[in-house]
Amino acid sequence: MSIEATHDFGATWPSFVWDLKAMRDVAEVLRTSLVQRTFFEGLDVNDNALKAYSTKPVVIYRNSETARRLKPKGGTPWKGRRGPNKGRVVGRFYKGGYAEYKELSRKGLKPGKSVEVDLILSGQLSRSIGVQAISKTGVTITPRGAAVAYAGATHLKRNWWGISPRNNADLVAALPEIIGACINRAVAGKQ
Repeated sequence: MSIEATHDFGATWPSFVWDLKAMRDVAEVLRTSLVQRTFFEGLDVNDNALKAYSTKPVVIYRNSETARRLKPKGGTPWKGRRGPNKGRVVGRFYKGGYAEYKELSRKGLKPGKSVEVDLILSGQLSRSIGVQAISKTGVTITPRGAAVAYAGATHLKRNWWGISPRNNADLVAALPEIIGACINRAVAGKQ
């Protein structure tokens, strides 16, 4: 599933001085704000806290994609029940569910210093968010690489992808500087 955020600025910009460099700056402000809001502040597209992680008991298998991205710590050893791994430790059991797994396995996080739901397992998703396309009136921001495969599924569970009111406010705060730089480039080009 592909996922993208597109914002069309249409006729609301002063086109006689507006250039692609200004739109690139707009795209970067929106991208940075989206990453900050979602992954470091734990807010969804409506600027509300992201849905909490599950507390349903779970086993994180050591050869799973989840364990590959964030090595399980804590929990109780879980032994295989059949097949060639019967009786061998094949993962970790977390009575408190995925929420307990994340809490025990994340490094360097102090209670009260980070958000509970940050959508960061390995950091691959947050690092993959990039600007895909820029035109004189619009920008498209999308995840890239392997993160595309699970970005959509993560969004369906937690509604994080898109430009929120907070992201728009961050853009409005940055506009005077972007527009000033754009006007300076236009004036310098006419001399």
